[in-house]
Amino acid sequence: MAIAAKIISGSGFNEGGAVAFTNNTGAVAGGSGVLTNTGINQSTVALPGDGGDFHVDGITSSFNVTAASSGTLIAGVSNRSIEVIGYTFVADTATTVTWLSAANEISGAMAIAANGGITQYGDNGSLYFTNPGEALVLVNSGAGILGGSLTYRIA
Repeated sequence: MAIAAKIISGSGFNEGGAVAFTNNTGAVAGGSGVLTNTGINQSTVALPGDGGDFHVDGITSSFNVTAASSGTLIAGVSNRSIEVIGYTFVADTATTVTWLSAANEISGAMAIAANGGITQYGDNGSLYFTNPGEALVLVNSGAGILGGSLTYRIA
């Protein structure tokens, strides 16, 4: 979308300026001499070191964790935490599930009945954070498969 509009001061004089609207990649539609940025999706990525999240909107990923195992759901990012915004999972057999930051527990053990599950979403915040640089891991202690989806941000 490219839109240009003349800016007129409160006195009614045409100041000769313009406003340019860009698409979500930062590209500006316009005449010659207009600088463009086509390499960064600015609607979801902040620049490292600016204090913002890499991903403003949550990223959703599906997962399956096999019987009696730990599944690394999201690999650690150097100097950044993984912020869990929401999750849903179902277990086909009775199990106990625990969230980890690498090897460190960030949730208590949650007992799930056969064909049972959990849906959790942080309405006004996050559910869990990993320690900076550590992977997000889900432990399935039961004999069946744990399947679901996860919404997260890199913070």
